[in-house]
Amino acid sequence: LHTHQQNNRIAPTDKRLERFFGLRITTSTFSTKRKETMISLATEQDILLIESLILECKKHMKSEQIEQWTSDYPSRQSLERDVHSQTLFTYHLPESESEEDKKVIVGIVVLNDIQEDEYKQVPWSTPVSHPKTLCIHRLATHPNYQRRGIANELIKFAETQYAIQHSFHTIRLDTFYQNKPARSFYESRGYRLVGNIKMPKYREDDVYCCYEKHVELLPSS
Repeated sequence: LHTHQQNNRIAPTDKRLERFFGLRITTSTFSTKRKETMISLATEQDILLIESLILECKKHMKSEQIEQWTSDYPSRQSLERDVHSQTLFTYHLPESESEEDKKVIVGIVVLNDIQEDEYKQVPWSTPVSHPKTLCIHRLATHPNYQRRGIANELIKFAETQYAIQHSFHTIRLDTFYQNKPARSFYESRGYRLVGNIKMPKYREDDVYCCYEKHVELLPSS
């Protein structure tokens, strides 16, 4: 599952994030049926592991004939901006059976209020300039760990924790039209297809599907 975003803007302050997580270090832990999992803010030390995850995702998408991410996207520069703005979150399995698994970042997501310029063409339910709009970008799961509910946990974190804590009213995202698994996933989570756009800065003629969901309609779990 993969979404686009490249620019950057001001992120929540450290104090807001500390209040959000209830911890000095920005880490959120919760339990699943099998093992404890962890979602935390990415650090500079994570960038190499994130680049490795992205490379594996690109290989996997290519094998599925999904030409979504280009050779230079997401770039290291964009990842560094996300880390510095404290908008990039990682997903770990800290209690994995093997030491090798513990070193792997198995999922990522970027959460911020940055909307693509092309979003102005989309008939959203609220104005594109609405100040309380959360955007989900670059949601991705390592191919070796797909079908384990990781993307669902990252989306649930965005919807039921991050969005509510930061008073976002609406969640928006876009995904590549050829990425049918991603589209089905978002639709199963209650996201509504609002329109389609082209973004030449990524791919000249390809289409991206835009989805929206209102926070007040989000499930409690």
